[in-house]
This record gives sequence, C-alpha cells and structure tokens, in this order.
Amino acid sequence: MTLMENVTAVGAVVRYAGENIRAVWEELEASQILESHYVQDLDKIELLLQMVEYEKRGKGTMNLSEFTYVESKVILPEMKSIASDIIREREKF
Repeated sequence: MTLMENVTAVGAVVRYAGENIRAVWEELEASQILESHYVQDLDKIELLLQMVEYEKRGKGTMNLSEFTYVESKVILPEMKSIASDIIREREKF
C-alpha cells in the first residue's frame, strides 16, 4: 500500500467512527433510549450532590436553594428516589 492509500484508509475509518459516535451522542441528547434518561438523570443527581456539598463546606453561610428545582426534572423512578434522599439530607443539614 502506498502512503496515500494508507492515509485514505485511515481517513475512512476515522470518518466511520466519527459518524457512529455522533449517532450515539444524538440518541443520548434526544432521550430516545433508556440509557439517555439514566445519563441525564445522573447529571442532575451530580448537580444536587454538588449543591449540598458546597452548602456544607460553607457551614450554613451559603444558600444554593435555587438549584433544588432540578429534583423535579429527574425522570426515572429510581433516580427520583435518590434525588429526594439528597434533598432530605440537605434539609437535615
């Protein structure tokens, strides 16, 4: 194989991989599959955890309650339970 043929072959592989990665990303963004809901819920859970951790570090001087609305945006029942637990933990603090 010549150098140009190698470059062409590598380009085709990269283009194919890129198209597949983009298709998976678009599925996740469009919430077309269960996994996409899970990933999006995890992102919301992480935000809630950060909110509570920052408030704890602030020892009561920081109020990040503007982010609590995220709990209502969680979709999957299992993840809703986790989000509720996080908010309850925050209220205890």
